[in-house]
Amino acid sequence: LTRSYKLARPFSFSTVHAPAVSLSQVSAMQSMQASMQASSIMNGTSLIGHSILAPGTTATLATGGAVGAAVNAPAGTSSLNVSIQDSTGATVDTFTVKPADSGMTSFIWKGNTSSGATAPAGTYKVSVTATVDGKATPVDPMVVNKVDSVLVDPTTNAVDVETDTGNTVPLSQIISVM
Repeated sequence: LTRSYKLARPFSFSTVHAPAVSLSQVSAMQSMQASMQASSIMNGTSLIGHSILAPGTTATLATGGAVGAAVNAPAGTSSLNVSIQDSTGATVDTFTVKPADSGMTSFIWKGNTSSGATAPAGTYKVSVTATVDGKATPVDPMVVNKVDSVLVDPTTNAVDVETDTGNTVPLSQIISVM
């Protein structure tokens, strides 16, 4: 008795080795991703101890120091009104800044209260309102803070820096390094 067998489909190299090739590609992509993350971490660690300008409202005033900040004023802004609040929410100083003709407008709070006294060292909130066509419009500020550490977000694997105010800033949101 002789039996003959018929293959359901022709045997080919790609049918047998395709899963191995796919695994190899996945492994290469994982390796590339790990390498890119390591590079981002190294970039982040080089910022430790440096000051950065990034979106945020909280800044640290050192004894006898000043706080740097900036905004992108909306088109048609005639003035920028800056308000500085202490950790209790009390307003310690307000001042007006002339907006730049285009782009970012930088400003410095010199660390004085409205009465001219030196404000104590600590954490302060920066709020900015733009006057556009006679109407007050809140504007999101960017503040200068010092980088204390580098973190990897466990959910996204994104590399972030932590500032001296305890704020976490993604590397992609850093506007400037001083």
